[in-house]
Amino acid sequence: MASSQLLTKIIRLMPELQPFVDKPLEENGLTIEGLAVREGTLYAGFRGPILTDHRAAILSVPLGVLFDSKTGDATLLRPELKVDTFGHPRGVRDLLTFEGKLLVLAGPENDPTKGHPIQLGDYAIFSYDQKANKLLDLKGYGSEVKPEALLPLSASDGKLRALLWFDGPDAGQPTPIEIDLK
Repeated sequence: MASSQLLTKIIRLMPELQPFVDKPLEENGLTIEGLAVREGTLYAGFRGPILTDHRAAILSVPLGVLFDSKTGDATLLRPELKVDTFGHPRGVRDLLTFEGKLLVLAGPENDPTKGHPIQLGDYAIFSYDQKANKLLDLKGYGSEVKPEALLPLSASDGKLRALLWFDGPDAGQPTPIEIDLK
């Protein structure tokens, strides 16, 4: 299997992302939080930066460009993932594909300050295909318990059963959830 350093080069050459490269997350710096592959394309989801129009950033790059020296264009997708209960725009916390859909676990770019409880809707799950469609507002699981990853388990009747993993609790506190995909 071939390795590739091209994703970093592509990110550094993307005009919309250049101002955020080499900045820390706390200063709206570039931080990849989710990777997914769908139909021969790699999607890299950014927790930060939040772009000037308060949209998140997802970079799509054909796998052939990254690994097979093929030509093609990288595209910056700009999903509107709305805001949390504090009015802060959400970035990407995880990306996954399921049954051809690109799913986005979205949450605030910066973690809530210590002691501030996470509320219903601070984190949410969206499907994304040209525009973001909110599928589920996640409830608060505690002030230091932040949703960070989603693992699909099964689907039936248009509903996805998945495990939600967290940053904060021991062992990630995997928690089953159900997402209506319709």
